[in-house]
Amino acid sequence: MNRLLRGALFVVLAGGVTAGCSSSNHTASNAAIGASPSASSAGSAALCGSMQSLQKSMADLKNVHPAQNGLGALQPAVATVQGDVQQVVADAKNQFAPQTQQLKTGFDAVKSAAATARTAPSAQTLGAVASAIRALGGDVTSFANDLRSTC
Repeated sequence: MNRLLRGALFVVLAGGVTAGCSSSNHTASNAAIGASPSASSAGSAALCGSMQSLQKSMADLKNVHPAQNGLGALQPAVATVQGDVQQVVADAKNQFAPQTQQLKTGFDAVKSAAATARTAPSAQTLGAVASAIRALGGDVTSFANDLRSTC
């Protein structure tokens, strides 16, 4: 049973994270901001740097293999993503409020789904983790696209 659960976790997370990091299905943030706000060059540099870190930590999350290393292997990657989300939010200040709120909401969903999967591992809870990671990956990609003219 444990081997079957680990195998299901690997398949669900590998597919979910890969999809989450490769495409965006969120259009709300583009519509919500209208015109791209201008930022100071120091603020822009900090935001661009923190967004690059967030993109890297999401890619690293994709490379976690909980099927081999257990569900606990997700914890360090999720913690790194959490720190990077917090830094992006701090660097964006109020200029990108809709996008930063979406990042915070998306990360909270990942954290909640991962906690549920740790306490009650099943195909359903593991699927919820994959869905949350996929959605957060889309949020990160969408926000990064919004920053292209700034970065």
